[in-house]
Amino acid sequence: MIKQNSSWTRLRLAVLDRVYRTAIYPISGLYHAHIAVCLFYLAGFFVLFNRVVSGPIGILEAGLIISVTVAAVLVPMLTGATIALQFVERRLRGLSSG
Repeated sequence: MIKQNSSWTRLRLAVLDRVYRTAIYPISGLYHAHIAVCLFYLAGFFVLFNRVVSGPIGILEAGLIISVTVAAVLVPMLTGATIALQFVERRLRGLSSG
């Protein structure tokens, strides 16, 4: 097999670095969003689960129920997106190192 010349290797690494900076790095905040939504969902679920029923639901509790429901819908979507981002990032790192 013919060995690659150094200019081709440098060009390949530059392209992979550019792809990482333009595609992966801007959406890496997805990790933090996923953690925040999961923590909010767990905290809200814990508060609602340990609620003592003492009367009708107030406005604040209704807002908490709606926001926890929205977080419950977002958790699976963000989990799938985070797993896909992690897979692509590892694959890109593997290509640039090997």
